[in-house]
Amino acid sequence: MSQRCIIALLLSAAAIHASDAKDESLSPSDVAKIKGICQQAIGYPVATEHDLWSQLTPFLRSKAELDHLNVDCSSQHCSGSIRLRDDAEVLFTSVHVPPQHSDVGPGDLTPDIEFKGNNRFVGVTLLRHGKVIFKRGELPEWFIDAHKRYKM
Repeated sequence: MSQRCIIALLLSAAAIHASDAKDESLSPSDVAKIKGICQQAIGYPVATEHDLWSQLTPFLRSKAELDHLNVDCSSQHCSGSIRLRDDAEVLFTSVHVPPQHSDVGPGDLTPDIEFKGNNRFVGVTLLRHGKVIFKRGELPEWFIDAHKRYKM
């Protein structure tokens, strides 16, 4: 009798795991939505990136993913990534023009000019299972390669 209980328990655990795995995969419709969000990124102001990336919330690997973005800036470019479910990841680059407050004179009507138009996304890539399935704009190949999990 206890053997039947153990088998029933194992079968129910396997069914739960299988349903969780199904919930984790991205449907073709999900991928199309993510590609649409990625397409919006080119030219999008970095200052309001939360408005853009929050559209990815239903597809995030972790609900806290957007709170802990990994972004690395070097020279006048920044690169980052957002991990999604189903071994997918959005990679992005943006132009980063550091503030030069000495160029802003007294009485200037736009003292935050460096934040208004210069810092925009210039490249975005969607990886899934180690393969590029969407790419627009400027993104260094070495950055994409570093994020691929499977090489062909």
